[in-house]
Amino acid sequence: MLTRDKDVLGDYVSFPASGVKIRQPVGFEKEDSFDGFGNAETQSSIMALSMAGPYLKVNTIFTQDLMKARGWTLRSRQNVKVNDLPGILIHFEQPAQGQIFLKWSLIFGDDRKTTMVTATFPKSREKEMSARLKSAVQSTSQIDRTAPSAVGLPFTLVTSNKLKLTQIVSKMLAYTKDGVIPSQSPKDPLFIAVPSLGKVVVLDKLQYAERLLQQTNHTKKLIVKSTKAIAIDGLNGYESLAEAEDTKSGTPLIIYQVILFNQNSYIRMLGLAGTEFRDEYLPEFKAMA
Repeated sequence: MLTRDKDVLGDYVSFPASGVKIRQPVGFEKEDSFDGFGNAETQSSIMALSMAGPYLKVNTIFTQDLMKARGWTLRSRQNVKVNDLPGILIHFEQPAQGQIFLKWSLIFGDDRKTTMVTATFPKSREKEMSARLKSAVQSTSQIDRTAPSAVGLPFTLVTSNKLKLTQIVSKMLAYTKDGVIPSQSPKDPLFIAVPSLGKVVVLDKLQYAERLLQQTNHTKKLIVKSTKAIAIDGLNGYESLAEAEDTKSGTPLIIYQVILFNQNSYIRMLGLAGTEFRDEYLPEFKAMA
């Protein structure tokens, strides 16, 4: 028997931070920790994500060879349009947590911004979930994106006099010297604050904090100089200071990180700047955190 969209999809729900609206699948709830929907019982979700950067650059990542190198299996790839913007709809397999997950991912954008809407579900539930979540992903439509703000985030930050607010990814706030991403130089200061996406169970919080620090993007030769317990506004966590180099240029960097834990979630704050600007921006990072 043919199943129609109206039988499996509800009304549109808007996600202003990501700049999209998506029809809500029956049996799924709107999530608080990310833009999208979730069904805990089936380990399934739909997540919307908007990021700074040209669509054509992100598009090239999702080729059969590059996905295979990551351990992903491409099932299909199709050129599409979303509100007259170029895009692709890809279907692929990805191993995680000891099982195989299937994904429908809609990726579209222009020369300034890329948007991704991805449905994820266990391969064991393919017959039950695949057509429904594909339809939900394909229902995506653009809306006006909100200006950078902390609306919808589970925290607020002290306003900086030296750094301007921008927003490089939905649910993430970023502060740079001129409010533009990417910065002109790896020496330029960058401060980001982002909550965890979904529920995260952390057994060893100190180890987890230092592992995230070691995984800081676009850095190499990272050395942790100090890590100590910290409490802010009733939340406990760890404050770390590290030194590293920019991956491409080798520019010496200082890295400041604070992670605060709250039940099955956390807030991560990260500041980076050229070592020569340590005295100017390290106090700023600490004041913002």
